[in-house]
Amino acid sequence: MNHIEIKKTGDILYSNSLNLLVEMVGTEVTGIATQSLRNYFSTNNTDTYENDNCIIRRGQYFPMQKPNVSAASKERSKKKKSLL
Repeated sequence: MNHIEIKKTGDILYSNSLNLLVEMVGTEVTGIATQSLRNYFSTNNTDTYENDNCIIRRGQYFPMQKPNVSAASKERSKKKKSLL
C-alpha cells in the first residue's frame, strides 16, 4: 500500500497504485512525476521519497483473501438441517 503525506496541509492519502496516488494529488503538489518517482525508488533502493512538499512511502499490497463461499454455504446448510 502506497501513501503520501502532504506537508502543507497534513493530509495523508492511501492507494494501491503509485500512478493513481500521484495523479490524485498532482505533480505540482508532489513535485515529481510518476516515472521519476519510480526511477528514484529503484536507483536509491529505498521505499521513501521526501521533498519540501510531501513524503511518499511505497509499500506492499496484501489483498484480503475472501472465504470460500461455497464451503461456508454448505456449512450453514448442515447447521440448518441439524436444527430441523
